[in-house]
Amino acid sequence: MTAYPIPTHLKPFLTPLGEKNSELSVTGVIRCKCGHLLFTPYANEAGTVAAAKCRSCGSKILLFHAGRHGWDGFVAKAGYLYDLSGRLTAMDTCPHCRQKTAFGLRVSITSAGRQDFIDESELTDEDGNDIELEYVDALELDGQTYMAFFPVVEDDADEEAAEEYGLVILKSVMENGEELLSTLDSDEELDKVYDLFMEQILADEDE
Repeated sequence: MTAYPIPTHLKPFLTPLGEKNSELSVTGVIRCKCGHLLFTPYANEAGTVAAAKCRSCGSKILLFHAGRHGWDGFVAKAGYLYDLSGRLTAMDTCPHCRQKTAFGLRVSITSAGRQDFIDESELTDEDGNDIELEYVDALELDGQTYMAFFPVVEDDADEEAAEEYGLVILKSVMENGEELLSTLDSDEELDKVYDLFMEQILADEDE
């Protein structure tokens, strides 16, 4: 149930390998939606864009775009892009035998952890009051990432709010190409995810 640090745009394609993956690192292979594992890789000369074309169905996968992904993409959002001019070049030649070939793609991703990026957030309740939240944990269920927060307690009023709201659970959604946090769609979904979070939190306390 651990939420691996897989970027949203790669979640449909990256299949984790082994048992050593965690919130801080994940290694896996790129698999096309058609199930094929062989690709023709592409990149620009500056190394700021990388893509792959499936050798079976011809689908194209954007692996990395420096203006959208990574640290610069996280900080700048849509306000800044590298100069990405220049065509992408096919990297379809074996560096040893110099023959044209297809490649399997293995990817390793490291992260400082979600808490490094989501230390505090705010939630506005139905009465228009802003509630400061502190990140607790994250998990993934059926391809959907969920995050748990507790209200920040600084005085008696905050403590009352914390008791009222308890564990706050939000899910990651994409809107206009940007990853946002949203409330859950139903009480059934909330109950299911809440139980999983409580199991995970209690297991962490027992270690």
